[in-house]
Amino acid sequence: MVKEFRDVCKAGAVSQAYHDLASRHRARYCNVEVLGVKSIPNHQVKRLSIAEYHAGNLSFPLLHRRVKAPRKDRVIFVKKNTKRAVVA
Repeated sequence: MVKEFRDVCKAGAVSQAYHDLASRHRARYCNVEVLGVKSIPNHQVKRLSIAEYHAGNLSFPLLHRRVKAPRKDRVIFVKKNTKRAVVA
């Protein structure tokens, strides 16, 4: 069986493989043997779910953007000092 996963490091891809086999086939960690891990160039990718990340016009939506308050509107609240030293 050949699986393709996209990750930053090879260990992350192997971890994805374990999770994928556990979720789809109920395979336990001890029952899965990884025979090899290799990087493949973009033009050899077969799975569409992996190939869609190689497009040149790839963009992700920026959800829930927040505008920072201007510096003049930021207030630092300090507890009032009620214990004053009496100088005689």
